[in-house]
Amino acid sequence: MKVSSILIVEDESILAQDIWQMLTGFGYSVLGIESTGRDAINRLDTVQPDLILMDIHLRGEMDGIDTARAIRESHDIPVVYLTAYADQDTLERAKITEPFGYILKPFDNRELHTVIEMGLYKHRMERNLRDSEVKYRTLFEQATDAIFVADSAGSYIDVSPSACKMVGYSRAELLEFSIDTLIPNEDSQSDPLQLTDLKTGKEVFGERRFRCKDKRILTVEVSAKMLNDGRIQMLARDITKRKELEEEKIHLERQLLHFQKLETIGTLAGGIAHDFNNILTPIMGYADMALSHLPSGTALRDDLKHIVKGAHRARALVEQILLFSKNIEKERKPLSNRSSLPKRWIRERAWGFQ
Repeated sequence: MKVSSILIVEDESILAQDIWQMLTGFGYSVLGIESTGRDAINRLDTVQPDLILMDIHLRGEMDGIDTARAIRESHDIPVVYLTAYADQDTLERAKITEPFGYILKPFDNRELHTVIEMGLYKHRMERNLRDSEVKYRTLFEQATDAIFVADSAGSYIDVSPSACKMVGYSRAELLEFSIDTLIPNEDSQSDPLQLTDLKTGKEVFGERRFRCKDKRILTVEVSAKMLNDGRIQMLARDITKRKELEEEKIHLERQLLHFQKLETIGTLAGGIAHDFNNILTPIMGYADMALSHLPSGTALRDDLKHIVKGAHRARALVEQILLFSKNIEKERKPLSNRSSLPKRWIRERAWGFQ
């Protein structure tokens, strides 16, 4: 465990020696005794005590309060005052230097020890707090996600540089806003960040939209909670691009499903068209054979022509269905002179042979 070191600034040598003995008995390391404020300040060039015991009334051009003020401006060292005077003017001057303790002479061992320990502890806590604040501020300033801090009424009291960059407003402009100002009017009823929910102490998550200074609308993912001191802290991440990609993905999936349905319908239609075409082939073949055996001018011949005409129309429809199903060649050339073909070929086509 580190031993705390103390510098004594006291112009009464006998009292200074007594204090030295007390401090050594408490287990502290005494770095020396200085009798004037100027000597104490110069001594800090070579030593760095954990605490300074400072008599308020010192000889020389600087008293203890002036010395403590100069030390406070240049060094991070706690000061505990020793004085035989407790008048109001002295106290008011001493308070300005923010001492870590105030001991009236005469004092006993226990009082001295208690005040020193409290001064050392208070200084450690303040230093830890400052370090924490520095770390927090560094993270705050360098954070990628936007950080908004509001008071309990919802008015912004601090915003990170990334928040300003996200929405296009300056820090001064945002500090005039509340947590609802950036929300588009049409979203006010569906906003997930309600003060009534935040004041219950629970952390609130959700998506909300921000209207930027240039009128762009951003979709952001937010989490917010009320801190112990009543402030509201909100983290926001721009997910506009992600939402656009998700919507594009959904659109493409719908298109793919539509194409798959069309492909299924086309396959089914192609199969039906082939079967229907096989049915038409013998009808057309038998009709052609019957026409070739009937003399012209007969009523039956005219009926057969209507059958052949209807079959050709049906075949044209089949070809369109096959084209739709992508199972037919785009260019087909019909035969113009069927009578020149051998009768055996016509007979085979009539029976449906391929």
